[in-house]
Amino acid sequence: MEKDMSETHSEEFKAKVVLEAASGEQGSLSKIAGEYEVTPAQIVEWAAGMDLPSEDLYTMAREAGVDPDDLAMDVELTSGSKRFLDSISYGVTPDVINMKKLGFWTTFGAGFVLLIVLALMGIYQFTTAQTIQQVLESSGSHYEVTQLKAREQQRLNSFGVVDADQEIYRVPIDQVIEQMARDAEEQ
Repeated sequence: MEKDMSETHSEEFKAKVVLEAASGEQGSLSKIAGEYEVTPAQIVEWAAGMDLPSEDLYTMAREAGVDPDDLAMDVELTSGSKRFLDSISYGVTPDVINMKKLGFWTTFGAGFVLLIVLALMGIYQFTTAQTIQQVLESSGSHYEVTQLKAREQQRLNSFGVVDADQEIYRVPIDQVIEQMARDAEEQ
């Protein structure tokens, strides 16, 4: 039966083994564990209780064949990388936004949507006008209205007698305006 090593070793011994394993100067974690007659998993467990940089702790755990996520670690992260520490405090890595590209694609997208909306409005107006035209042409009243407009236009642009007894005649309006302008010039 194997003894519980955590009870037989002092805190100073544990710290010495963990620091030696973290420095990596003596070789692999397995070699250091063999030298001190402990298991690599014990070294990782001891390291989890100490204030070690998280990168060293995870490297040691991987070498020992222990999943670092399975360890109950309450480790203060003391990474030298400011970006890494910032990403931990945010929960994600901060974004670096290219404002020129963002502005271009926003403008492009808004213009494209506007173009589509205007095209759809034009199609709607064209379709509506065509439908109204077809409805008017299919009814008999459209033909009658068209004929009436043509007769009235012809009547306005032609000479004729309205009432011969009272001497009322019809003269095209353009000619009446020209005659009135000539009469005004003569006076």
